[in-house]
Amino acid sequence: MFTVTELKQFVYCPRIFYFMAVQPVHPPSSHLMNRGHSLQDEFERLEPRRVLSRYGLEEAHRHFGIRLSDSELDLSGELDLLLEAADRLAVVEFKASGAQLSENHQFQLAAYAVLAERSFGKPCPSGFAVFVDRSAIEELPIGEELRTKTMTKLKEMRLLLSDQVFPTPTTVRTRCTNCEYRNFCGDIFQ
Repeated sequence: MFTVTELKQFVYCPRIFYFMAVQPVHPPSSHLMNRGHSLQDEFERLEPRRVLSRYGLEEAHRHFGIRLSDSELDLSGELDLLLEAADRLAVVEFKASGAQLSENHQFQLAAYAVLAERSFGKPCPSGFAVFVDRSAIEELPIGEELRTKTMTKLKEMRLLLSDQVFPTPTTVRTRCTNCEYRNFCGDIFQ
């Protein structure tokens, strides 16, 4: 079963998924990863005190660290926060970053939205990314186009897992600079 984290990493760079699933290597945790875990704990501590109006769901129930899975999709993951209202859901992911909502985070939110809908039987029309370093929340409408692209990425992951061919790296070389897997990509910094 694939994880939403693997999907997010596959979109970021297919080689990360390759090193996670096809030829498993376990690089040491980076400073950024450790910082993210610490800030995640702080988010969970403070979030219950915050008003839900910032998500447009004033009467929602919060579910922290909820595990979602679907055997038909062959996908699972642990969502940072699920907001459950009477008529709809919203998925929330915490980001220890000052960056903008990136493509891989959009796919991550879409995958969680699909999993939440299938688990709770309610629509999940949007997701939110909470960026701690710039104290901002970005909403992402999760429409059919993004859902279709997400399912396509899952098919591409299955194909890579089946073929086990070393994929081409991301075309965005700045991603390689702080990547914990960069030492395994001998062709990047030649």
